[in-house]
Amino acid sequence: MVKDNHLDKSLFELFLTSGVYLRFAKEYMLDEQLDEVDITKLI
Repeated sequence: MVKDNHLDKSLFELFLTSGVYLRFAKEYMLDEQLDEVDITKLI
């Protein structure tokens, strides 16, 4: 979505590097729904 300009790249990188996506996932998702994420491939 960043490549198609649907998301701001800087904001997306902040979302990943801050870990906020993981905090949200741990609070609202079941453990079996969580996937390992290699953010270095995304930023």
